[in-house]
Amino acid sequence: MFKLKTNLLFFKIVLFIGLGFFLINSNNSVMAMTNNKGKKISINEPSDEEVNSFFKLLKSSKENIQKIKQKYPYLKNASSREIEEWVLYGVIKQQQNQPKHINKKQKTIDLNTIPEEKE
Repeated sequence: MFKLKTNLLFFKIVLFIGLGFFLINSNNSVMAMTNNKGKKISINEPSDEEVNSFFKLLKSSKENIQKIKQKYPYLKNASSREIEEWVLYGVIKQQQNQPKHINKKQKTIDLNTIPEEKE
């Protein structure tokens, strides 16, 4: 019985030392992903073309809003949101005044154009 206890004690010591060596040797930093060597990864950063086209669109929208404010003096103090609502209301009103067979076609609303009022 005593010999078995010494063998188990020796086995525990060897196992403990072996585990220690294993943990010391495998002290590499853990990465969640591979380095993607040779693979192209799409980065979700906007390109210069997208940014430039966005600012061109923004500039044209501001110019159109200024034209609308100059053309219709009662919209001079209106916000851009109110002007967009006014434009949409005018487009919807125009669509309702057209005959039914034309309304069946799908139409697109362009907020970058100034609607014409029909009186």
